[in-house]
Order: sequence, then structure tokens, then C-alpha cells
Amino acid sequence: MKAAGIFSDNMILLRDKEVCVFGTGENQEKVQVEIDGLKAETEVENGEWQVMLPPHCAGGPFEMKITGTGDELVISNVMYGEVWFAGGQSNMELEVQNAEGGEKELAEADYADIRHYNVIKAPVVDDEMLAEEASRHWHSCQNGDFREMSAVAYFFAVKTYEQLKVPIGIVDCYQGGTSITCWLSEENVRSLPEGKPYVEEYEKVIANQTEEEYDQALIEYNERLADYNRRADECKKKNPDITMEELNEKAGLFPWPPPMGRKSLYRPYGLYYTMVQRVAPYTVRGFLYYQGEEDAAKTEHYENMLMTLIKQFREDWNDTTLPFMIVQLPMFIEKNVEDDYTWPRLRMAQEYTSNLIPYTGLTVLLDLGEYDNIHPIDKKTPGTRLALQVLEKVYKEPIQGSAMFFRFAEPVKNELCLSFANTYGKIQILNNQLEDIQGIESEGMPAGFEISSDGEDWLPASAVIRKEQIIVWNGKIAEPAYIRYGYFNYGKVNVYNGAGLPLAPFSEQV
Repeated sequence: MKAAGIFSDNMILLRDKEVCVFGTGENQEKVQVEIDGLKAETEVENGEWQVMLPPHCAGGPFEMKITGTGDELVISNVMYGEVWFAGGQSNMELEVQNAEGGEKELAEADYADIRHYNVIKAPVVDDEMLAEEASRHWHSCQNGDFREMSAVAYFFAVKTYEQLKVPIGIVDCYQGGTSITCWLSEENVRSLPEGKPYVEEYEKVIANQTEEEYDQALIEYNERLADYNRRADECKKKNPDITMEELNEKAGLFPWPPPMGRKSLYRPYGLYYTMVQRVAPYTVRGFLYYQGEEDAAKTEHYENMLMTLIKQFREDWNDTTLPFMIVQLPMFIEKNVEDDYTWPRLRMAQEYTSNLIPYTGLTVLLDLGEYDNIHPIDKKTPGTRLALQVLEKVYKEPIQGSAMFFRFAEPVKNELCLSFANTYGKIQILNNQLEDIQGIESEGMPAGFEISSDGEDWLPASAVIRKEQIIVWNGKIAEPAYIRYGYFNYGKVNVYNGAGLPLAPFSEQV
């Protein structure tokens, strides 16, 4: 009898809800799970077992005993509190040790009751992976023992912990450079028309590829990657404040993409089986999802895949109402690359999904991002904004945690009068680090608005704030019929609500 790898010392279980405990064993073997007087029993069927423990309030530490025929597993220092699944790609993956202010957090943070579990980034489930999984356990955010934790999830956990005053657990399950198709089941990817290009590209690569050829390609890629990392580390050591542009010039471009193959981390529907299914259905309060950069080149109908992912995760966790919090992409464009408007289209797909699917939220990062750097190191702001929205939407705390969203536009002569949701009584202009590469900013005035008479030819709009509305116009357009805001891969925006949270991007016909 074995429990799933995530059931380990220092784990946090979800408070006030039935908790699922599961694992593997011999058929007909009886399994009993006990913690703080709560008990549940079952029998192994088809090599697997699963029990539901009754709800328990926040607190601890406790000891969990899992007993089989001749086997007993004792898990110590178990707490009950809040648990969230953190998924996505590289900006969710970016670790505390690499984030802005991360070293300070590692040196000073002492959160015994904020803990995380890192799911192994495994391309395949084999003996080596299983051995590593068996050796893993939950880590507390103290004594620097959280270097490899998602920085976004860490700052989310800190803010949530400070407000709720209960233990916070994070299940880290992400991989940089992954498409959304990596996190979907094979059935779902193949059934979606939007998944077809991904499958066709993958199958074309592996059609005549031997395992030996892939292994050799991976060895050669890892050698190039090691050479790049060596050069980059030398540059950073000489100049800790080196910019991404300078790093690209001195160390060369980051080698990407890795080779594709049957054992690639980046193949469609791979990580769903080797990562997600290793921890589902560990009982969580909800999901934090920061992903989309890899799919920006295929933005058409991204929302269908995202909606499918939400449905799939909720089915895997046996709860159709689990909150799913989407992190909207920030600003990004490479130097000397023309804006192709792929990122705003993906941002629109993310918002469309959040509006259509119940129990979802959208954390807006339109005012964040670094020019020519797809991995901005400020992860405290995204993590804190995620927490504010969760505290408001999920925990019903008296917090102003939502970004501002466009509601409607009313034509008045040659102007448009814009109204918004979640102004919190005020619209304000705030400074941020975004560069004005679009040339549309007016000093101290709302920046990032464009209007059009036909939805095709757009002109920058002048704008003024009038109480909780914004008036926009351009003297060259007599009858504006379309309005958009922040509709570029990277550019200057500066409009915020009374809580200091940004206006979300939009593109609408009047």
C-alpha cells in the first residue's frame, strides 16, 4: 500500500471541506486513514484506493496514519488551512530566488505555516521519476527553504496568510515554455479543432524519429543551454544590474526551443499525465493559472482551449465550482520586432473566458511587464493582485480587489463617454515602469486609448477623466464607432481605479 507522493510530512490539508486521500495497493487490500480522530476506510480496486475524510477546521499540527495490510505510513506535522494549485508556464515558474526582492524574502521570511509542494517536472513516469517523487515532501517558507517555489504563488500566499491568519499550502505544478495543450488530456486536445495544429506539428516531428535520435538531439541542446547559462552567469556576476538587452548582446540569445520528441516536456498532452495526474484530486480551494505566452502565435480560439482546461481540472478534482483564477498576460514585445497584436488577442481570450465561465476571476497585469524581457522579475505585484482578487471573490473579505473593466461607451457628438465597473469611486492616473514606445501618451492624461470609425483604421485618442467616466476623442474622426484600450503587445497605459488596480484592456464597438 502506498499513498500518492504529495501526501508527505509538513503537508497542508484543506480546512472545512471533505479531504480526498488516495494512493495505490494490491486489490482487495483494506486501507484506513486516520487524523485527529477522523477516520475513513476503503478497499483497493484496480490497484488504486481513495477515501474522503470528514471536514476539519484550520489548525494543527497533527499526525496522519495510513494503514494497509501489514503496512503503516505515518505523516507528521500536518496542518489544516487553505490550499491552492499554482499552474502554468515560465512566469508562474519563476522562482523566489530569481524574483525581485527574492533574496531578501529568503533571508528574512519566517512563515512556518506557508508551505509548498513542488510537483516533479517529469517528461515520463519511470522508475527514476518515481524514486524522486518518493523522496519529496512539503517545505515551509522559512530558513530559506523555498528558493524553488513559484514567486507569484509565494507572494500570493503571504498576502492571503496575512489576511486570513490560517495555514496556506501551494501545490506548484508548472513548466516554462509550455503550451496550454501540454496541460490538457490527449482526448481533449484531439477533440478540439484548435488543438489540431499542435497535434499535426508534433506528429510530423515524431513520425520518423527514433528514440536514439531524440536523445542525441536533447544532449546537444543541453550542451548549448549549459554554454549559454555559463556565459549569462558570467555577465550577471560582472554586472548584477545588467539589462536583458545587454545580456542578449553579450551572452547571445537564449537557446529555444528544445527538441521535440516522444519524451519532450513540451509535447501536447504530456504533462497532463506526468504532472497534473500525479496530484489530482488532492483537495484544493481552487486554481491559480498563469499561462499563454507560448500560445500567443496561435491566439485564434485560445478561449476554447482555456475553457476546456477549466472544465477538465474541475472534473479531475470532482468539483464543478472550484474557483479558477486566470492571470492575464502583461506587456511584452521583443526589441526591433513589429507589433503583431498577438498578445492583446490572447488577453481578450482570457477575459472572454473569465466572463463566460462561472467561478472564475481575471487578474489584470496590463500595466506590468519589461520591454524585451518576457520574464519580468516583479512577481510581488502579480501575486498580491491574485491574492486581493481571491480574498474578495472567494473568501468574501471586505477588500477592494478587482481591476477596473469597461462597461459601455455613449457617443456624444464627436466624443465617446466611457463607463466602467469596479472604479471604487475614483479613476486615477498613476505612473508605472512601462515605456512609451507607441508615442501616444499625453503627460498626466490617460494613455493607451484608440478610436476608429470602421474598426480597421485606428487613431490615438485624447482622453480626460470626469469623475468616474473617461471622455475620449480624436479631431480627425467625426463619428467614432469603435474604442479600444491597451491593444498592443507592449505600450504605455496608466489608468487605475480607486484601489490602485489597473483598467483591463478592451476592444469594443460602440
